[in-house]
Amino acid sequence: MILALVVQVKNIKNVVVNRFKMRSFSFLIFFMPVLLQADAYIYQSDDGMITLTNKVMKNQSLIKKYKLPERLQTKVKSRVDYSAKEKNRRKYASKIRKFAEKYAIPVSLFSALVETESAFDPKALSKAGAVGLTQLMPATAKRFGVTDRKNPSQSLEAGARYFSYLLKLFKHDAKLALAGYNAGENAVIRFKHQIPPYKETRKYVKRIMRLYQQKNVIIL
Repeated sequence: MILALVVQVKNIKNVVVNRFKMRSFSFLIFFMPVLLQADAYIYQSDDGMITLTNKVMKNQSLIKKYKLPERLQTKVKSRVDYSAKEKNRRKYASKIRKFAEKYAIPVSLFSALVETESAFDPKALSKAGAVGLTQLMPATAKRFGVTDRKNPSQSLEAGARYFSYLLKLFKHDAKLALAGYNAGENAVIRFKHQIPPYKETRKYVKRIMRLYQQKNVIIL
């Protein structure tokens, strides 16, 4: 079993300035992946809190990732049911429309996001541990009050709320909002309100914008 571990430091300067503390911090970082059988990440939140964890946190700025050696990795396999894509598209069409309209998002844009994230599979699972129709990570689910990430209504409402928040944050620039959904809003801010230079994020934005403009994602 992989356990979640979070170590938080209020101010990174307190760690960096003192060499002894820095050695201790590095020692912990070195052994953490081995103990947890997972990669380790260091994030910084807006208030300066430094978080050392084995969980991906989309909504915080990534400072450093420590890769677990291949021989020690316990891999999570992604799982998406593409065979039921069209069936599920029709099944969840009304819910997608409902939450898109509730949070003032173009229905076809939100539909394109859901299609790209999960192929409309409510049980979809990514390698990073994201789950459900809108592929919520544990931190995002908690942020928006989701208790069951596989629940279609909970996932769609939380995804719509988060995307609506991102649209407002980035002054209704759909591309930046999508980049924020994929890479985290702090990554977009860190790169001066530009799409981060991540191959995955750029492909993600292009795919959704392309789908958005196609008639087959418009829910009538």
